[in-house]
Parts: sequence; structure tokens; C-alpha cells
Amino acid sequence: VMVELQEIPCLGIIKSSSIIACKEMDPAKLEGHVTTFPTTNILGIGLSAFVELRMPTIALERLQTGDMLEGMLDRLLSDKRQANLGDEWIIHLNCEHRRQSVEGRWRLETPADLRLNRVLRKGSRICNLKVLSIDPTQKRVQLSPTEGEVVQLQNNQVLQGIVGKIFEYGIFFEVGCRKRVLCRSCHLLRPVDEYSEGQVVRRLFVFQTSAMSLPQLCEGGAPARLQPLGGAMEAFGVEEQVSLL
Repeated sequence: VMVELQEIPCLGIIKSSSIIACKEMDPAKLEGHVTTFPTTNILGIGLSAFVELRMPTIALERLQTGDMLEGMLDRLLSDKRQANLGDEWIIHLNCEHRRQSVEGRWRLETPADLRLNRVLRKGSRICNLKVLSIDPTQKRVQLSPTEGEVVQLQNNQVLQGIVGKIFEYGIFFEVGCRKRVLCRSCHLLRPVDEYSEGQVVRRLFVFQTSAMSLPQLCEGGAPARLQPLGGAMEAFGVEEQVSLL
């Protein structure tokens, strides 16, 4: 989870009054308390700083359908070396039920599932896992990382994504949708050759102008200047996102 801060905290300690934006926490309920989370990274300096936290273990009783999780691919339930439709991944989740681990399941049911699976392997981190159903008896959660629709993404929404396809002009990210979403090279924080397929990238900001038929991404923050698509970039950008990916 990414938390925007009004002041720089000590590692792992956040004053609840400093929390501005975080879907997993309600600042009103935490006011006046100090909450401790393991800190994995601090990005930026001063008032623009973000701190990356490792969330504590989630109780299965608190999960609801529609919640978003992340985890690690454990093993593929398949008799073949290559995954096929109908195969299922077992995913290790940071979730417990009565002090016993909860098993996540991702069934490869669509071409989008197979597409995402091609850039992942055993031990890969996977994000944007939408909870489809919960079975407390079996201590099992059915998940999908490709349930969303690109057209439902909102301006200034902050996502994390998995690198799906790398081109000189940009990267197409898996962000929990049926189609990948483009981040042009000018909106990345590093050169494209420093990314790798299957890598998890955080702080991807959604933006869309009236000239764009679909939203795109900008890493690290909203773009300072929105440049309209044109010429070859249009052919390789939005059109490819629709037809090729």
C-alpha cells in the first residue's frame, strides 16, 4: 500500500494525522493513535514523499468479494508443462483463518489470464487480485487479476502494475484489466531497457485527455504536461492497445 504523507515519519511509524490517502485505512478511526507497519521503501523527499508499507496479515473474516489483494505464485495445478485454459494457480496470500494460512486460487479462464500468465512464473509477485468468492470451510479464496475494464479507470487513480510487454516507445502494464494499459517511455522514471517482463511497478497514475480514446499511465505522478497523441505514436499507442493486446 502507498501512503501519502504530510511529514516524513521514522521508518515503520506513521502518525495517523499524517495519513492523507489510503484505501485500506480510515484516518478518522485512527486519529490520535500511532500505527506501526513494516516499511519497505520511502520514495521522494519533503512534502511529496510516499512511504511503501507491508500490510499486516489479513483475517479471512474481514475479506469481502471485490476486495483487492496481492500475493506470490506458489504452484500451477497442471499436468502439462505449459499452462492452458482451465488450469489453476495456487497463490500464497498474507491472509489467515483461525491462525491457519488461507489459499488463493486463480483459474486461467480467459485469453487475458493466459496473456498475464506468460510473463509470470513460480515465485512471481502478483498484484490486482480481485476477490471473486470466499470459502471459509476450505480456507480458500477465488481470485482474478484480469476482471476489470480499462474504460472504468479514473483520472488520477494510482495503480500498481505488472510489466507485460516492452517496446521502445513504452510499456504495456497489466493493471487488473482485461486489456493492458500503455505507459509511454516519456512517462516512465527509467529507460525501458531497465524494466523486465513480470516486474511489479508501483505508483502508476492514470490520466486521459479528450483526445485519447483510452486512459494511459504515468509512473511516479501525474504528467506535468499532457501531450496529445499523434502520427506514429497513435498507431503504436491506443490502436495497438485495442487490437494487438
